[in-house]
Amino acid sequence: MEVVLNGKTIEAPEDFTILDLAKREGIKIPTLCHDEELKPYGSCWVCAVKVEGRRGFVTSCGTKLTPGM
Repeated sequence: MEVVLNGKTIEAPEDFTILDLAKREGIKIPTLCHDEELKPYGSCWVCAVKVEGRRGFVTSCGTKLTPGM
């Protein structure tokens, strides 16, 4: 699926979160509660990002990519 990250259109797997894609693209998003071995919890909100078209911020560790995001 195609998504836009920092103004760049990128092809991404459907099961990726925003954090997964950012890591793959070399973009560092700070995390605190995120652990690769656990399901996303998003309790600390350190990885919060803005998604155009959505109100407020979302956690990058717990937000799955959607087509056209």
